[in-house]
Amino acid sequence: MKTNLQPKPESLNDQAYNRLLMMISDGDIRPADFISHRRLAEKLGMSKLPVGMALERLEAEGLAESVPRVGTRICGVDAAEIWGMVNWRIAMECQVARLACERMNPDKAARLMAAAALVDKLELQNKPRKIRHPADVDYHKLLAEAAECPRLEKELERMNIYRVKMAMCESVRIAAKNSPIPPPDHRRLTKAIIAGPPGRAEQSMRDHLERSRVLYGFLEWYRGQQKEPAH
Repeated sequence: MKTNLQPKPESLNDQAYNRLLMMISDGDIRPADFISHRRLAEKLGMSKLPVGMALERLEAEGLAESVPRVGTRICGVDAAEIWGMVNWRIAMECQVARLACERMNPDKAARLMAAAALVDKLELQNKPRKIRHPADVDYHKLLAEAAECPRLEKELERMNIYRVKMAMCESVRIAAKNSPIPPPDHRRLTKAIIAGPPGRAEQSMRDHLERSRVLYGFLEWYRGQQKEPAH
């Protein structure tokens, strides 16, 4: 049984990929922008090889496209696509919470609580997103490992793409800006997953996701849009 829930060290290719995602998420690189491999490598302080691998990965994930004789361009994203991704994430993470609850042990519980406490601490201290974001991603990765389902774990590795696409969508940014800021609740969520039963763990995860500022704002906005009559 797996009990070693430490985040795996990043390779150079992963570092380039994750830093590129953060630049897109922060708006340093925007939809329709063309990317120069050489300039990006210089900006990241890396060789062109890991940067090229990172861009190929973005292309495979549908976040970038190669334009012949021009370069690599960041793709756009729309609200309907985000709606589908939101529902995909909720479904996946709720199942992860249920399985993690069923497979919980003291070692996993201790590691998850430590990761949850770190995320909540950073949120309470209002640390910059570039500091809070990796800690939150690590927490959800640990939870996926605790579920002991490699397929789900692999699917949830796509969470970075989901987050980045949400950050790129103008309607998401507007909705999040107008939404209330929820109190940190990763420790509360973790306690529910540890204590069980699985159904409560699953519902706690759903509540956690739908209360997050970005998801809450977008869900309210999108549902409202669907109710408006067509003109």
